[in-house]
Amino acid sequence: MIAVSIIVVGLELKAQRFQADGQLVYSLLDPNQSVLYVLHKNFSISRDGCKWLIRTSNANDTDNPSEIYLYDEAGCDGTNIYTYSFTNPAKRTPPPNPKGEALYGSGFVQDGIVPFPDDTFICSVWLVYSSSCYLTTSVEKRIKPVIFTTREQFDAPEFLERAEWSFSDSSSTFLNQIIYLSDNTYRYQDRAGVKHAIPYPAPINNGYTNVLLSILSFTNCGDLRVPMSFQFIMNGVDFQSETKANVFKRVNIVGSITNIALSAPESYLPVITTKAGIIDMRFAKTGGYQLQYTSTNWYSKNDPRLIKKNDTFVKGNPQLVGNHSPRGMTIVQRRSVIIALIILATFPLIWLLTHKTKTKQTDK
Repeated sequence: MIAVSIIVVGLELKAQRFQADGQLVYSLLDPNQSVLYVLHKNFSISRDGCKWLIRTSNANDTDNPSEIYLYDEAGCDGTNIYTYSFTNPAKRTPPPNPKGEALYGSGFVQDGIVPFPDDTFICSVWLVYSSSCYLTTSVEKRIKPVIFTTREQFDAPEFLERAEWSFSDSSSTFLNQIIYLSDNTYRYQDRAGVKHAIPYPAPINNGYTNVLLSILSFTNCGDLRVPMSFQFIMNGVDFQSETKANVFKRVNIVGSITNIALSAPESYLPVITTKAGIIDMRFAKTGGYQLQYTSTNWYSKNDPRLIKKNDTFVKGNPQLVGNHSPRGMTIVQRRSVIIALIILATFPLIWLLTHKTKTKQTDK
């Protein structure tokens, strides 16, 4: 049994304000349910209504020794998400930028309140503890996915999954369960930007459960009934032939909190500890470009300092006008062993697509 420390700070705090620390364990499985990879993560979560701040870090260095980041952190002010990662100086010295500066911090700013699902697992923690503001305003039970995907797919307005969920009580503050449902079609976009839709073969030609999040237990903190332990099951598809495919448990994530307090941080935005390289996507939808700059602070979109940076950047980089996607390697596109293993896990699907293409060419 895990002991949970509960601290109550003051009585005037808002009903949804709390801070908690915890751990999660991620396991990647093959179709035979052999464990391919295990990763232990520490996390912290702070929330006040629709504002939240989440940090994750490796619990030990043996799971993923190639990991170069000390921690990843994302915060939401209710309108935008600010993501920050800090490089471990003991593992990597970043190459100097044109000004000769080694930037250990990497930042990314985006519109919206749903974090990008990547190997930081910030999105997983968000779904458990901070997703109600998004879910209660969703249309027709179609929402952003929580499985690993590309930034281009995630940002596409049509890239939504059907889901069913229930909250733990009438306040709709925390989930009790959520199920993501895949339909009968596999959709993807190739490197040329062409979108494809391929029907799944039997017996999953009517669709299947893609992701299941279950809250296993709750703990009380003030007037809050907060998820204490949880489990994610993310399913994969094993293509045995062109006409047969089976669903299997691809990912298992279990997590729990170890302490919780009715308190709040000074800010719900990540602290930039040293000058960081920032990619700001908030102008991409309206102006057709992204903004890149270095800073020790986050800016609101209408901040005169940011507007000045934006004007200077656009004048100096006219070739970026019309580009809606992040350029180069960003903290949300990076890195690690987990992504590589997941890509390897899609080989049966790649085989299926390639085999179909060759068959069609032969039939001509």
